[in-house]
Amino acid sequence: MTSMRGTASSVRFRRQGFTLTEILIAVAILLIGVVAALQIFPPGFAAYMAGQQATTAQRLISNSLTALQEDANSLPDEIRPIDTPTPNYPAFMVAGDPTTAFSFNDLTAVDWRLLPATATGRWAWYGNHLYPYPSVTDPTYDPWPIGEPASVRCMRRIIGEKMMIPADVAAASGGTIAAFAPKATLRFGPIQVDTALNQLSIYDLRYRKVAYSRLPSLTGTLNSANTANALYYAMTPENPASSATTINFVTNAVSSAVRLSFFCLQNGDPTTMRQVVIPTIRNGQAITQNGVTVSYSGTQISLSDPVNPTLYQWTFIPGSEQINRAYTDCTYDPSVTIASLHSGQFILGISTVSSQQMLLGVIYFSLQDAGRMVKADYTVADWNVLHEDVMADNAGALTLSLPNPKIVNKPNYPREPNTWGLFTPIPPPPTNSDNTTVIMSLLDKSTNIAYSIWHIPDANGGRPTYRVTDQGGNTVGLTVDFSDVNHSRVQLTGSIPVAGHTFRVYYRAQHDWTLQVYKPPTQFWYNSQSPSNSLFLDWNQYAFSTATNMVYASNVYAGQSVAVDYTTRAPACTTTANATANSSGVITLAVDNAALTANATVLLYTTTGYAYRALVTAVNLANAQLTLSGLPASLTLAAGTALIDPTSPLLRVSGEVHTIPASSFQATTALTNPASGFKLWRPLIGTHPGAVRGVSVTVRALWMQPRTGATYTIDVGSTSAELRTINERWQVRSGTAVLPATKE
Repeated sequence: MTSMRGTASSVRFRRQGFTLTEILIAVAILLIGVVAALQIFPPGFAAYMAGQQATTAQRLISNSLTALQEDANSLPDEIRPIDTPTPNYPAFMVAGDPTTAFSFNDLTAVDWRLLPATATGRWAWYGNHLYPYPSVTDPTYDPWPIGEPASVRCMRRIIGEKMMIPADVAAASGGTIAAFAPKATLRFGPIQVDTALNQLSIYDLRYRKVAYSRLPSLTGTLNSANTANALYYAMTPENPASSATTINFVTNAVSSAVRLSFFCLQNGDPTTMRQVVIPTIRNGQAITQNGVTVSYSGTQISLSDPVNPTLYQWTFIPGSEQINRAYTDCTYDPSVTIASLHSGQFILGISTVSSQQMLLGVIYFSLQDAGRMVKADYTVADWNVLHEDVMADNAGALTLSLPNPKIVNKPNYPREPNTWGLFTPIPPPPTNSDNTTVIMSLLDKSTNIAYSIWHIPDANGGRPTYRVTDQGGNTVGLTVDFSDVNHSRVQLTGSIPVAGHTFRVYYRAQHDWTLQVYKPPTQFWYNSQSPSNSLFLDWNQYAFSTATNMVYASNVYAGQSVAVDYTTRAPACTTTANATANSSGVITLAVDNAALTANATVLLYTTTGYAYRALVTAVNLANAQLTLSGLPASLTLAAGTALIDPTSPLLRVSGEVHTIPASSFQATTALTNPASGFKLWRPLIGTHPGAVRGVSVTVRALWMQPRTGATYTIDVGSTSAELRTINERWQVRSGTAVLPATKE
């Protein structure tokens, strides 16, 4: 009986609680009720959604930064925005106009459609940024979302992305591509190659400079075993004057193409310092831009100005030039096939494929170049296009970072008159079966085969169907199922194996999510401007103030990190208390040790970075005091001022990491992009640091967030004012990480 009562009691005791399943069901019901209640009160629901989106942004940024840090060795030398070249500068210059302001965090809405009716081509300039212009005959054509900020639409130039040309791998099915071909994929994208400014340039070996007298003895020294050390060039004249009308680079080797970059000044003015980049010039080709002719013939590259008395009023900066052997782009040459590629040639996509496929950045090389390390310069135009690497599970499903990719035509008026696929608007129900568009692209990283998913609307307005093609435009044995896309799941099935494969997926998401990557230059170039309120520095330049011991860089990189190499001397002693010089410039300092001797010259570096030279007139060893003369009257020196013996040994500081702060100077009418400065930890000896190099990477997330209450309006008319209410606003979050190899 006791045993039975105990059993019954135990049963009754267990029934007093809830199972885990019951608890989870109750929580789910509660959450549904909370969300429903929030929807009844729009401000509360808007706040809830804003918090969810901010969390999503941080997750996307964190994941992207982790991936970039894990593969830091392949990051490009620089990622920077592109501004418009103006008539004041040669059009082949990638740098921007110094009077143009640009801010990564500028979220001002722009009505980009106000374009000249005479604009032609696929792209057109508005303000200082390049935008798609799909209709030449109808300037009011409005397929893209209106009101997007310039910082969202601004294209970015990738400089020096490193990649290894792989061994040959099997190509796509259907026989549309050569059986075997080395293929590589650019890291960022989609890419833009429509204009000379956005040209894809691939290059490897760098020419080394020698005296012109040595060059003849080096000619003909090329051999396959020592190619890396056998490319040389010399300049004639070796030290070109500002009045030079022709500058020649003479090499010891004939290359099919070269990449050339250099810095120059206009009329010797350091405020006009710019870098000129000629992505690729073929042997036998001449390029004329704004009166300057750049020609390459045989072993000579010439910069000439047949019109003006000097080289387009530009002063060439010797030592800034860089010449690399470039690869020849055979993309648009129908006589060249992948199978017939020679060493030093490449094809972006294949010539029979539309530009939609080539924008993914799949590059084919010659078998002879497999194993070579190359660099690539190209332009990305990835606004509102996300790409991420996703591994297919055992069932062939891909789980995206964001739900609800844009796969059907559901425009969000008035901001979004048309829903866009990857490159063109998603069409409404068609009058014929050819009205299709690409809505998603997949790049199988195991095989480097690109697949496109096409949206095919139903002629009767029913559900659309989807078709998958390879880069040859051939329908392949894959089907796609978007039935669970609300939960970020894209299902692939068919005869092509996909389970366990990693795919790079390109798609557009609701709320126009955009991820942008920026990186300061691996090497900044010294600009001799004196820091002041009129200081302007281009993207890859820095200035230095000997008076304040401060380094300045463009404010466009505020928040990024740089490493500085410079020369210093160890302080002989440091002041321990504040002191003020008398009217004669004499001062007595309390120091941590009196290591200096009388009549010795000393350099003083203040805590604010200013430097002074003085003479030690007396040494009090007992009280650890020094008396100095030759200073400005009434000068106050704070505790911590360093005293340096100018005859002491030089010390080398390497890799001192600093964060570029917000603007140090206020913008003036002549300055719309002020510089930012930071003080070195130790006094610098010399006129400027030996090197300043970017050591961080930044990821920005932008998205359109719906809001309630007050709205703003935007003029969307092209010929007359027309105000429309837009109940949304852009949001931005960013994250920056110092690259692993540069952390101290």
